[in-house]
Amino acid sequence: VWSLWTRYGCAAFYSHPWAWNEIGFGGPAYPRGYKNKGVGRREPFEVADGRPAEDPVREGE
Repeated sequence: VWSLWTRYGCAAFYSHPWAWNEIGFGGPAYPRGYKNKGVGRREPFEVADGRPAEDPVREGE
């Protein structure tokens, strides 16, 4: 029962766009699809991080 509720909780949490942003997921590929597959490769419409050394989620917030 615990594994079932844990799975439901994680599915509900990680289905929200705020959680996607926190883990670095850009969202679903629809309708364009992904062109550049691979770690560290950006799509033509994506920009580089302005401050890559800073953590957007600070401790205690």
